[in-house]
Amino acid sequence: MTTYDAIVIGGGGMGSAAAYHLSRRGLKTLVLERFRRGHANGSSHGESRVIRMFYEQAYYTRLMTSAYAAWREAEAESGADLLTVTGGVVIGREGIPAFDRSIESLSVNGAPFERWSAGETMRRFPQFRVEPDDVAVWEPETGFLRADRCVATLLALAERHRATVLEESAVEAIEGESSPVRVRTSDGEFQAKRVIVTA
Repeated sequence: MTTYDAIVIGGGGMGSAAAYHLSRRGLKTLVLERFRRGHANGSSHGESRVIRMFYEQAYYTRLMTSAYAAWREAEAESGADLLTVTGGVVIGREGIPAFDRSIESLSVNGAPFERWSAGETMRRFPQFRVEPDDVAVWEPETGFLRADRCVATLLALAERHRATVLEESAVEAIEGESSPVRVRTSDGEFQAKRVIVTA
C-alpha cells in the first residue's frame, strides 16, 4: 500500500489549491478525484468566480490579502492568466449589521475602499438607480478568477511538484482516527499521515 504525507479528496478549487501548496512544500501528495478533472459536478467549474475583500468576517478579509498574493505566485510559476482585478461596488444601507460589519472589516484590515453617497454612486455609474438612503462601497481590489483555468493550472502545478492526481477514483471509506489514515477507493487502498476532504 502506497503511503503519502497527505491525501486530498476532491480535485476542485479547494482540493487543487491544497495539493499545489502541499506538493510545492515537498510533501508527497495524492489527489483523489471522483470524476475527471474539469468536470461540472461541483462548485469550482465555469468561467469565473468573484474575488474581493468585502466580507462581514474580519478574518476573511485578512485571509484575502494572502490569497491575492498566492494567486499572483501561481500565475508567476505557471505563466497562466488567472486573476483579473476590475474594482467592484457594493450598494447597501448603513445600519444593516452585515453591511456595517463588512465596511468595518475593510477598515480594520487596512484594505483600500471608498464610501460613496447615492448621488455620487449614480454619477459614477449612471446605469444604477440608488435609493437616497443607500451608500456604495467601492473596493478597487475586487475582480474575478478564471475558475476552470485556476483548477487546471493548480493541478498541473501540483503534478509539476510531483503530486499524483488520480481521476475517476471514488472514495469508498476513510478509516482510522490517527496517523496513518487509510483511504479505500475504487482504485485500491492508500494511506497518509493526513487526509484533507474538499469534496
